[in-house]
Amino acid sequence: MTPIDFRDPANRHMYSGRDASKEWRSCIASICDPAGLRAVEIGCGGGIYTRALSEMGATSVNGIDNSEPMLATAREANRDLVGVTFKQGSADNIPLPADPADLILARGLIHHLPTLDDFAAECARILATGGTALIQDRTIEDTRQPAGVDNIRGYFFECFPRLRAYDSTRRWSDESVRSALSGAGLSGITATSIDETRAIHASPAALADQLRARSGRSILHELTDNEIEALIAYILARLPAEGEVVERDQWTIWSATLALQ
Repeated sequence: MTPIDFRDPANRHMYSGRDASKEWRSCIASICDPAGLRAVEIGCGGGIYTRALSEMGATSVNGIDNSEPMLATAREANRDLVGVTFKQGSADNIPLPADPADLILARGLIHHLPTLDDFAAECARILATGGTALIQDRTIEDTRQPAGVDNIRGYFFECFPRLRAYDSTRRWSDESVRSALSGAGLSGITATSIDETRAIHASPAALADQLRARSGRSILHELTDNEIEALIAYILARLPAEGEVVERDQWTIWSATLALQ
């Protein structure tokens, strides 16, 4: 099985088609309320959280991603929003001038980066003085939550232990994230845990369909089609036969500020 290619047009809808949860919005607002701020989302994918920042009152939002097919999906899905733009660029070369952001969001991005220093430096470069960077990702500890009806992702690792081994290689520690942010000149670094609703599936069958599509889960591109079917059977055997499936994920959100020099 070939690992996911984010620039492949076949994957353009992978990170789209759902809304940011209420608890995510509440958590973000409690750390740094986007209302009235100029926001930038780095690694915006299909624009799910770009839209959320706009709906939460950001005066402008720039969505940045290195995949033009995903950006095309984001533009299409958010064409009704005022003050929202999307640009192609990488996390270590953001196509914006200095100081255009009061708030940066990077959700589910850093585990795809080979290093954090250049990304952190770019965050510091585009932040206005007093601006806040919010980095949301999973630590190794987050990925070790026990599998269950809420934590569907845990079943991936139970069924295919090699996925846990692979996932562990791409998770940054709390210490590493803090070190990169502080090294770039950001301060006041805090970490907050969030148990976020990822999706509510109408039925186990609806969950199975999404798993087959590998929607929003790059790690499932490590499995063959036959392995995906084996995973689905493994999960369905552990869920109630009927009813909604509320899928939740544990994340860590780091907050850091660009203080006065």
